[in-house]
Amino acid sequence: MATRLRLLLLAGLLLALLVPRAALATQYEIFIDIDTEDDLYDLYITDQISEDTFNTLLELRRRGVDLNQADREVLYSLPNLTYEDVDAILAYRAEVGVIHAPGDLAAAGVLSADKLGSILAFIQAHDRAAKLTATHGWVRYQTAWSQEDRTVPPMVLQARITTLRQLTIGVAGFVTRQRPGNPIWDPTREAMIASEMGPRVNVPKYFVQWDTDRFGVIAGSYRIGFGQRLTFDNTDRYTPNGFVFDDTITRPPDLGRLCRESAGELPQTPCPGGADNPVRYGTKDFDWSDRLRGVAIGAKHLSMPVGWVQLYGFGSWQTKQIYQYQVRDADACPDALSDDPSCSAPAVLISREGQSPLDPAAAHRTQTLPNMYDEFLGGGNFSWFYDRRTHWGLTGYGATTNWRVKGANLDFQDWSPLPHGGTWGAIGTDATWGRGWSDLGIELARSFDSMTSSSDPSYGGGGFAGIVRHTSTFGAHELEVSARYYDKGFANPYAGPISQADQYHGNRARDEAGGRVRYGGRFGDRLDLRAKVDVWVQPRQLVPKIETNLRGDIDVNDWLRPGLWLEYRNVDMRSGSRFKAGCITDGSQLDQDPAAEDGTPTYRSGCLAEVGKLTPRVRFRLLKGKLSITAQYQHEFIDDPSLLRKEQGDLCEVDPSSPYCQAQACIDGDQDACNLGCGGEGQPACHNVCEDDPANPLCVASCADDPTSLTCQGRLRHDSSATLIVRAQPLPGFRVTGRLRYLFEDIANNSYYEQSLWTYFDLSYVIKRVFLIRARYDVYLWLDDRSSTMNRVPNPEHRLRLELEARF
Repeated sequence: MATRLRLLLLAGLLLALLVPRAALATQYEIFIDIDTEDDLYDLYITDQISEDTFNTLLELRRRGVDLNQADREVLYSLPNLTYEDVDAILAYRAEVGVIHAPGDLAAAGVLSADKLGSILAFIQAHDRAAKLTATHGWVRYQTAWSQEDRTVPPMVLQARITTLRQLTIGVAGFVTRQRPGNPIWDPTREAMIASEMGPRVNVPKYFVQWDTDRFGVIAGSYRIGFGQRLTFDNTDRYTPNGFVFDDTITRPPDLGRLCRESAGELPQTPCPGGADNPVRYGTKDFDWSDRLRGVAIGAKHLSMPVGWVQLYGFGSWQTKQIYQYQVRDADACPDALSDDPSCSAPAVLISREGQSPLDPAAAHRTQTLPNMYDEFLGGGNFSWFYDRRTHWGLTGYGATTNWRVKGANLDFQDWSPLPHGGTWGAIGTDATWGRGWSDLGIELARSFDSMTSSSDPSYGGGGFAGIVRHTSTFGAHELEVSARYYDKGFANPYAGPISQADQYHGNRARDEAGGRVRYGGRFGDRLDLRAKVDVWVQPRQLVPKIETNLRGDIDVNDWLRPGLWLEYRNVDMRSGSRFKAGCITDGSQLDQDPAAEDGTPTYRSGCLAEVGKLTPRVRFRLLKGKLSITAQYQHEFIDDPSLLRKEQGDLCEVDPSSPYCQAQACIDGDQDACNLGCGGEGQPACHNVCEDDPANPLCVASCADDPTSLTCQGRLRHDSSATLIVRAQPLPGFRVTGRLRYLFEDIANNSYYEQSLWTYFDLSYVIKRVFLIRARYDVYLWLDDRSSTMNRVPNPEHRLRLELEARF
């Protein structure tokens, strides 16, 4: 890799070492200061926060943290707070009994005005002494549109009501247009059949919750987690302990193909394409994720002679959707690890109204299939607390599935997050200890599953995992040090501990061993500094990998806050190897999929073997905070092995039978043809050809051995982006937000990756603190010369989104 990248790493590490020893990260990458969900989306899309941070903050924002009920770990999940801040809030609450308003914390000197202002979007302070009949809640409606839409727009309606002090009821319903009907099995075709896309009503989220300081119960959709998130957690919290209701929705920020069909049994796909038949894009549906649906009961505080005991029991019967390529016909393919063509996902043919069932049919493509299987899950947690900082706990769960498609023996692919073969689960123990400035947490777990493989007799059965995390708090400084080990048999889809985004057979917390140091602190009440170093390996490969960043922002005065961020990532730190052992991906499933709908790699995926990133930024806060302007430039230096394919031409010409060959159709974006070649669905993005096949002519283990080889001639890929965000509040209750982003991936060539200009304007007005009207208008202009862009309609894209909310 180029010397510049390693110099960037060394510079970042040197600066980190210059920080005083008492100061080395809080859990979030930057100082979070937002007012709306759109502000969170801006932070995520502009790479200011990770997807994990986005998911955590989005859940906190939508659920709200009650200052009068939240425990230490829940309060710690709020942005910008250290354990010292959290302990101060708890001490103040114990002293006064009830926090009547968030402003009381600043008035009493518990939190600074800046920290209190930064968490206002996430907190609430319900008075537990309010009248029993007091009722409050909200109803929210959202819809979206773009110029190629020709049917009913996507819609979502949500409502949440709290009454009788502790009773909360919620529901979320959707109108979708791009989901197929429920699949059935056709034994004569050995394929599934599902009706074509069309408008449908879905109500996947609903709950009733009764929650007090000592007891709680929830029925409906919920999330739950414990300990260090190793045995069981699907809450997206950093330090979970118990259940929370689930009515979360997501809204994709980009458009999707209006036609999502492949040829199937037809001679060619019904979808238009080519110069004379442009590919049309329209508004995507609002989306949701299937968590748990059932009942959870918790006894939070059962007094004991020493300390107290916590007991939780939870069960779920959730009907789940699944991405169509994660399905396997177990009769045709008994071994999920086999690379036999019969192990590809069975086709999902399209049933159209008025069409004879004997007629040849097209097939669904890149679809999420609804109501495919039922997941039955049960578990529990026992914990003994010495005090609020010291405890020991035991957590366990078991789960199994029942496929709803009758007549077929379906199962999961090996790269699906859920284990194939039958029942799975995990059991683990965790403990915490805290005194003064020190907090220690540890968890050990053992998973079990029913997976087997004839090609690998040692595969399946479960595995071990462990994590330890220590947090030191010194005033405005916080240092977190953690170590983790997850063996390759630890196939636990409900594990959410600290881990990198690379996956082994669909799971992040699997086949990984590493250590991480994070620091966050404030110097002189002006400089905010955050740093992270994460070093890990996949034990089956023992290839060292690293991710590190250093972010500094300084308050020059009340209105000026410049910053400089450095980041470096490398998936193969061994010297001399030009072919990397893996790829970097941020694991994003919210902003963009791992590959675009036309099959081309996207900005957040691909095989980015080594990346250095430089981000200068500046924020102006003017007119007593009523006007905020943020400008940011980002430049990335990327070692992208896929450039070799693009610049050398089709590697299939060198060795058509090689698994490292990617068909030219994949590069050109012809998904149907690509699926027939070695770059089809389910194929890994990158391979280490030297490790797997040293005699392969594509392998050059060291550039020194053959400096004239094309593999040693690869250039760095330079990506750049510039973002301008303006927020204003010209009148009470009236907010205006605008954003402009220019993105140019691989600035040396305009025909390989994306070049685009994206701008939006968002207007919101609150009427008498009861009714909210928000309208947003986006314009997205594609500027690159890729064939997929040339055939894209519309360009530019015009998008509208409307949100109405009533509070009572």
